[in-house]
Amino acid sequence: MLNDCTMTVDGTDFRIPQKGPTFASHKYAGKSAVRYELGVDIIAGNLVWIQGPYPAGTYNDIKIFNQCLRHHLEPGERVEADEGYRGHVDKVKGPGNDVSSKNVVMQGRVRARHETLNGRLKNWGILSQVF
Repeated sequence: MLNDCTMTVDGTDFRIPQKGPTFASHKYAGKSAVRYELGVDIIAGNLVWIQGPYPAGTYNDIKIFNQCLRHHLEPGERVEADEGYRGHVDKVKGPGNDVSSKNVVMQGRVRARHETLNGRLKNWGILSQVF
């Protein structure tokens, strides 16, 4: 386990047909999307948290985190996250924060597993939608 972290957290965008700057996703070259925050249990790899949808052009990862999940964490509990979650060193552990870790390899592995889940969800969603 990664010290006091119980899950990895990351935002992922899903394409939508709506138009407008509110939904413009930098992950899809300005095309419209909604963003969800997903949490994956570090030990078992299960999806344990979903928050959203939020307009991708208006809400970045840390803004979504501050809306809800941040307030649900116990004192001393932190999440493992990527560079999109800078700040809140007391709640987020990752490369964007000044928290040093003795196990950088393990941090990379759990974040990579999370990205794999994000990719699988997007592929599954593509089967039912055409843009």
